[in-house]
Amino acid sequence: MIGGISQSPLFNSDVKAQGLQVSDENTADNDFPGFPTSGVFENNVKWNLNTSTGLLTIGGGTLTKFYDSEAKYDGGRLPNWPWSEFDGPGNYGELVKQVVITGPLNLEGSAPDTFLGNMPNLTQIVGMSNLETSKGTNFNYMFHGDSSLKVLDLSNIDMSAETEEANMLTLNYGGSDIKNNKISKLILGPAIMLGVKKYYDADLASPDGSDKWQSASDSTQVYTPQQLMALYSKDNPNHPTKVETWIPYTKASLNLQKTVEIHTGEKFDPSMAFISATDASGNKQSYQQVLANGLTVNLNRLDTTKAGQYVVEYSYLGRIGTVNVIVTNKPTPAPTPVNNGGEANNASTNTNSNNSAWNSTSSITTNQPAVPNYAAVQGSAVYATKGIYMYKNANFKKNQRIAKYPKAKRVNRPMFVVTGYARSASGTLRYKVRDVNHGKKSANKVGYITASRKYVVNVYYKTMPKNKKITVISKKGVHAYKNANLTGKAKTYKNGKHLRVKKIVKHNLTTRYQLSNGYYVTANKKLVIQGNY
Repeated sequence: MIGGISQSPLFNSDVKAQGLQVSDENTADNDFPGFPTSGVFENNVKWNLNTSTGLLTIGGGTLTKFYDSEAKYDGGRLPNWPWSEFDGPGNYGELVKQVVITGPLNLEGSAPDTFLGNMPNLTQIVGMSNLETSKGTNFNYMFHGDSSLKVLDLSNIDMSAETEEANMLTLNYGGSDIKNNKISKLILGPAIMLGVKKYYDADLASPDGSDKWQSASDSTQVYTPQQLMALYSKDNPNHPTKVETWIPYTKASLNLQKTVEIHTGEKFDPSMAFISATDASGNKQSYQQVLANGLTVNLNRLDTTKAGQYVVEYSYLGRIGTVNVIVTNKPTPAPTPVNNGGEANNASTNTNSNNSAWNSTSSITTNQPAVPNYAAVQGSAVYATKGIYMYKNANFKKNQRIAKYPKAKRVNRPMFVVTGYARSASGTLRYKVRDVNHGKKSANKVGYITASRKYVVNVYYKTMPKNKKITVISKKGVHAYKNANLTGKAKTYKNGKHLRVKKIVKHNLTTRYQLSNGYYVTANKKLVIQGNY
């Protein structure tokens, strides 16, 4: 007798028939004799539950079916996997606090069904990246009832063969009630497929403390659980194509520079990339306030002793942002010639090459004038209207050319992001840039180009067209969006379409045109042109 309920003698034979091996060692120290705390499934998949610590360990292998012993326990039954909660006195599911998947573990067919569900005290799952589910079809109840989970990482879960997933992510036992859980971070990958309902409407939980989910990387993306399910539906043509982290809706925001550049040996200061932030109530925050309120910066992948490009991750009140830190070698300073009296020689010469690419060389000066007002803002995009070269340093020399950019049609003009400024020896302004011409051999090269407005200008318009009209010049057309950050795609305008504009809107270091119908389109000069054409 266990708790007034007699044990069925059929349990061990039924379990063995399902492929689970049970021995006296497995049950000797168990509080519930006859119910295994370890065993081996088909294809030698081993598992072990430490009932004292709550640690469930699942090994690698392949499972091809949903486990259900149908073992009777005086009216109660052990449904599903042996570690899941059931209606008998054991309630193994309540004992599990942590799951470790040592993998790699393949879940095929109906095997994902309730595989990690019915564990209300589970707080952490380690090794989700070891799961391979591309051949899984039944994802019903996979995490159902795991109401204590705070973070669920499904970035590696592949549901491309899925046929049903009812209550996969309800996280509690309320059926249509999806509240009362502790989930505060949900990471979804591009192969997550939601929206196929079989039994209940509530297939996705609400986050802890809110009734809506919000993108950690884009605060404008806010969805109810049902809307987020629709976004990740197999039938949605705009299904996300990359891993996205979802958090409880908050007014907190974090805006960062996309790129920061430093020299080898210099210390990276996280405040260099900070633009602005707001707290959970939407109040503006300074960098010092953000720091005091829990900003974390992950510098583990940054090595300032070696030239290269590194990613630094910022996290603040659930918001996540990344900054590309470009570390370049320190330029060797050119020697400063002096005259017989020991004073600096300020004489200089400027020459232009005869071909269409601007090629200036000059001697050295000690004075550097300030950056003029017309100069492109650091972090913004520029393109070349005439042929130019990229050079290794600010003193342009033919033997230091990195890349050549011939004059091109407007829609094909080479584009760069300004990462800093430099001066030639004579004080001529140069842009330090990164090549962003994707698909070209020169892509991602870093160097110096001319800052002359005769050769290089801003990519984005800064003014309204005189007749308040623009023309689409992109061969592929341009998309119109509901929001200024170009989210919520509304429609597409084909090449040659004339659009009426009512105002220009700034967005970070770019601009958008708001159309007369309220939608927003890019103000990129490679995609649209002012006036009727």
